[in-house]
Amino acid sequence: MSARVIFRGIKYLQIFTCWLQYPLQDFAAEKSQGDGVMSRRRVSVKDLGQGDCQGFLYKRKESKGLLGWRWKKFWFVLKKCSLYWYTSDTAEKAEGYINMRDFTVEQATECKKKFAMKASHLHMVTLYFAAENMKDMNKWLAKLTQASNEPEPTDSTNGGKDSHNTPTRKPG
Repeated sequence: MSARVIFRGIKYLQIFTCWLQYPLQDFAAEKSQGDGVMSRRRVSVKDLGQGDCQGFLYKRKESKGLLGWRWKKFWFVLKKCSLYWYTSDTAEKAEGYINMRDFTVEQATECKKKFAMKASHLHMVTLYFAAENMKDMNKWLAKLTQASNEPEPTDSTNGGKDSHNTPTRKPG
């Protein structure tokens, strides 16, 4: 076996291991809802309700096309530290979801696209978004930064917030 094949295998194993620990788009994440379990992607825009920030943004595709980077317009909803994106503002299922906690969010000056932003994480791929104008970009930058700094909820510190979504265990 050549060194190149071994290196490539190790590289993919590292990426896969990293993905298992920090999934980029947590499509398989389960959300407790009553006795059932529901994927975070299966939540409709309507069921998600009013978010902390919502509106249309462009999301850069993960792979570069023949003519450069491709951008697709999605309806985004930020709720606490969860960012969902949908094909429309009435979609029944999210195209993607990511927990923004511990991301670094800033303007993406390296992008040719106007009003571009990036969300980067030490253990994940950097995501790129773009707004329609400067006002929207600044609004999203502020809200995404706030979401990325939201502390991890704990039983003792959540102060009753989100108690219907936070499972609790009785000792013993």
